[in-house]
Amino acid sequence: MRKSYRLAIAGFAALSLASCGIFFPTAKDRAAKKTPGFQNGYSDGCASASAQGTNYRGDKVRDDAAYQSYKHYRAGWASGFAN
Repeated sequence: MRKSYRLAIAGFAALSLASCGIFFPTAKDRAAKKTPGFQNGYSDGCASASAQGTNYRGDKVRDDAAYQSYKHYRAGWASGFAN
């Protein structure tokens, strides 16, 4: 009984995560990650995250105009900052 209950929970969790695109990103998501805007944003976000531990003023490396205007830059910056 417990084994089947655990298996059911694991299956439900896997399906839930898969539907969110965590395991299987769409072709649109993969294409967006290849854009120059995403790559520049990722680079800036990563630099901000790396500087966060050494720079106590909390300065961010970010092109604010691109962050406001381009969704790919914004997504790349968030992804780079999180990683």
